[in-house]
Amino acid sequence: MRNIVIIIICFILFMYSFAQNAQTGTTAAAFTKIGIGSRMMSMGEAYTAVSDDLNALYANVAGLGMQHNFAIGISHLDWIAGLKYESLNASHPIYFHKEQKDRIANHVLGYSINYLHDRVNSYGEWGDHIDTVSVNNVFILAGYGWGYHEWSGGLSTKFISENFGSSQQALGFDAGVMWTTHLKPYTLFGQTWSGRPITLGANLANFGTKAHGTGGAYPLATELSFGFSGQFFPLYTIALDIAKPFDYNRVKINIGMEYWLRGFIALRMGYRFFGYEIDGFTVGIGMKHQFAGKTVQLDIAFMPQSVFNNVNNISLQMRFPGQGSPELANLWYYKGIQQFVDANYEEAIVCWNKCLEINPLHELAAQKIDEARQLIKMSEIENNIDIKMKEGGTK
Repeated sequence: MRNIVIIIICFILFMYSFAQNAQTGTTAAAFTKIGIGSRMMSMGEAYTAVSDDLNALYANVAGLGMQHNFAIGISHLDWIAGLKYESLNASHPIYFHKEQKDRIANHVLGYSINYLHDRVNSYGEWGDHIDTVSVNNVFILAGYGWGYHEWSGGLSTKFISENFGSSQQALGFDAGVMWTTHLKPYTLFGQTWSGRPITLGANLANFGTKAHGTGGAYPLATELSFGFSGQFFPLYTIALDIAKPFDYNRVKINIGMEYWLRGFIALRMGYRFFGYEIDGFTVGIGMKHQFAGKTVQLDIAFMPQSVFNNVNNISLQMRFPGQGSPELANLWYYKGIQQFVDANYEEAIVCWNKCLEINPLHELAAQKIDEARQLIKMSEIENNIDIKMKEGGTK
């Protein structure tokens, strides 16, 4: 697996040298870089090292290798200038196999159909209507990701058709890699934290053929991004992206945060700055519900705009139970046991929930979740008693 990752990294750097020939205003298919996933947008599009759901198809295809369930999703985006962006996507694990004692290799396919559309009016100097142009941009994507222990990598190809005044078609590719490690135990705010995941990611998007059509031939809007994400507190994720578009001489920086409240409701915020024509503050919320072994997640994102209309994004994803993967379910179960032994009850619940996503009939995981929640409540009660006793002692 490491050899494959090294090949992908070398390939990304090799393609980087070719993509630098693109100049400002000479690229095509820039719409493929629009962050359409609600969770991704609400985190300021700082997603290169997060990509653990269907948004990996857009942010970093290596994230497919981190997924273990069949999933489908739809998304609707109200973009600037009244443009509408729709997407339909899915991911499907091909197979997994056990490489070593506790290391499982995972192989996943992903698919996506995306459609940007509307009618755009053009006006003269005195406000008189000149023309109406239809926007009908489509790209169809197929990706493959694989994961092994702390590494994951991915490749995808996309067919792009851009119709805005003129018609152009192209074939593009994405390549990405991710690496995850865990922090050593440390003490902060009087509490010992251990096993916190840290992820680094890199993704090269939109390299491929020139877009040929009635308007001429132009290179694709290629972009190289590097990302970092970490969970320094339970259920709290911080992410940072640094991206270099090749169609203009700027560097983009994105930051984002996410907090899962009891594992059911997510609060998110982010900011896009340095390299954007208009800086963007983003906020969002997510809601997750499990039933009959399935997980449904609704995500909503909002980005206020002072010049154009506000941007709104809503996404719905459904994940189905993993098939034929009892070893993977047990792996998450025993990871939860280790967190439980270390008194990291909230992280243990996260691990056991992943176990149940893969195998909803895993009774021990369900029992352990109830046990951990009871211990969390008892700990909260004890802390409240200690606080009241201290307050009473100071009077």
